Amino acid sequence: WNKHWSAPHGRDFPIARFNSWRFAQRYRGPFAHQTNSKTRKFEYPWAFHTIEDIGRNLDIIDIGGALSGLQFVLAAAGHRVVNVDPGARDDTFWGFTPKSHAFLSRVFRAPVRLFPMTLAEAPLPVNSGDVVMSISVLEHLELPEVIRTAQSIRRVLRPNGTVDVFQVDAGCQRGCGRFWVDGQSEFR
Repeated sequence: WNKHWSAPHGRDFPIARFNSWRFAQRYRGPFAHQTNSKTRKFEYPWAFHTIEDIGRNLDIIDIGGALSGLQFVLAAAGHRVVNVDPGARDDTFWGFTPKSHAFLSRVFRAPVRLFPMTLAEAPLPVNSGDVVMSISVLEHLELPEVIRTAQSIRRVLRPNGTVDVFQVDAGCQRGCGRFWVDGQSEFR
């Protein structure tokens, strides 16, 4: 899977050899546009196959997808993908914008809708997702935001839907560990 998609870092090839910037980006692959940790080598195929085992043509809500190639791969596979990420706001330091996200969506012919806001702020309908996924995001949130995110997941997830939280490097620096350890889950 990683070899096929050039995950998790994309193809390393001198862009100057291409006449078209768009073609160069397509050649480098969907995973070449965001710095990824080594854990993505396991997380991306794990997430993809877990979702594929659930079904085809799913409505997927990706929390904090930024410019991750996985959202584009899932959309190209026929899923309807929504990326909810406040990192795309102009006043953040994550280094991507709605414009850069839209460009990659076109390059990879993978329509992913971006909401540059938190899941709690996103105008998603109740029961709108078959799958809500998050890859190494929750450890970056303050405890109150983790709670709001959990409540929002409950709101947007369809009955019998699936929550896939892939948290290989859960080093919870901002208090979210207390949320899970103390068993204060909002999913009751």
